[in-house]
Amino acid sequence: MLDPLPIDFDEAAHSYVWAPSGEKLAYSVTQVCGFDKTPAQLANIEKYREGPTGWEARGVAVHAALEAFLKKEEPEFPLDSAIFAEWVAPLLAHSFWKDFEPLLIEGRLCDLKKSVGGSCDALGKWRGKTVLVDLKTQGKSTASKYSTDRQLGGYLVMLNNSYGVEIDECRTIWCRPGKTEAGKDQGTLKCFDAWNFAWTEFKKQQPAF
Repeated sequence: MLDPLPIDFDEAAHSYVWAPSGEKLAYSVTQVCGFDKTPAQLANIEKYREGPTGWEARGVAVHAALEAFLKKEEPEFPLDSAIFAEWVAPLLAHSFWKDFEPLLIEGRLCDLKKSVGGSCDALGKWRGKTVLVDLKTQGKSTASKYSTDRQLGGYLVMLNNSYGVEIDECRTIWCRPGKTEAGKDQGTLKCFDAWNFAWTEFKKQQPAF
């Protein structure tokens, strides 16, 4: 396992702090990747955020369950809960994890030069390759996939800068009620380029650019 970086995370504010200096990082990977979302798209995302069935509560619970599973710990919520039965059980039973050896779980990452922080869901060895994994939860079994290249590219760069880790593959795990799908390799170069494009365009929108 890789040693965690000295980064504190404020869940409520979704902000990262580099502990050695106390510097609050100006941006998050999520913020940079969403540079081109329209007001209507942002409003639609917020519409389904809150409540016991909202995407935020579901995402927190499912991510916590996967973290506990990979660390061989007990999950923090009842195993008979609806979220466990519909989303978590198929996720943890997926054959992908049988060959997955974790190197970093819920890793806090940063790029101090860009003042950007982020959290990767998992990095590990899988069938002889170093694989970066992002977990996405969706509310319906019929939900469509969307591109996660920018986000994975941001984590890829930060992992390489902080740990010197060379990533072989970037994959997304799609967790839906009743079914989990392990996505194919998205290509490290493709993800790297997507992140660089997002960062360039994001900075153009900032007042000081």
